[in-house]
Amino acid sequence: MKLINLIFPKKCIICGEFTDAKTNDVFCPICRTKYEAIKREPCRDCARAQYRCRCISSKIKTVGIPVAQRHVFRFADELSRTLIYKLKRKNLRSLQLFIAKECAALAGEEIAGRSHEKFAIVYPPRAKSAVKEYGFDHAHIIASEVAKLTGLPLLHPFKRVGGKAQKTLSAKERGTNAEKAFDLSDECALEGLSIIIIDDVVTSGSTAARLSELLKLRGAKRVIVISASKV
Repeated sequence: MKLINLIFPKKCIICGEFTDAKTNDVFCPICRTKYEAIKREPCRDCARAQYRCRCISSKIKTVGIPVAQRHVFRFADELSRTLIYKLKRKNLRSLQLFIAKECAALAGEEIAGRSHEKFAIVYPPRAKSAVKEYGFDHAHIIASEVAKLTGLPLLHPFKRVGGKAQKTLSAKERGTNAEKAFDLSDECALEGLSIIIIDDVVTSGSTAARLSELLKLRGAKRVIVISASKV
């Protein structure tokens, strides 16, 4: 066992219990079992395990170019909510890397067998007020790590132009708000690319739909939305 693990033993990112240093797991055994269970919980629509689900949010379906949607687990129980809460509010490197690896695995499945396509990674930038409050942009960090793990380029085609926090709005208000919140930045040469959007949670699909529409405007041929969680 490394000396650093003796001095600073690793703790579970959920409950804070000590983890097994030999396995290098971010979870304790109990939380690992719970996490694997929420990944495998059947989708209410297609009955596949959550990490195998390919159901597409209704708002994303209307974009007009081929769109795929994947997520790792459903945002439903205490463990999943804790993961996303800490991802948004705590700058935990171990958690960010873990979520990035989970999303990268799904990205790898989507690009497999498509060697003729050129892929790139993008993300919805966090509101400046949230970056100021918490000190980091979790979506940017995760997308950067996914890009490293997959070997794909990370692009920055979006900018925040206003809007409110989606969590404060009703399902009806989210679509209008997403249109106000995001626009294209100067870096948007996307002609012919297949784009993978990395996000933390897809709720109504309004943000993913808005970003997909913007990507379409700049010539993207396909969009794949990958999130850690889906409501």
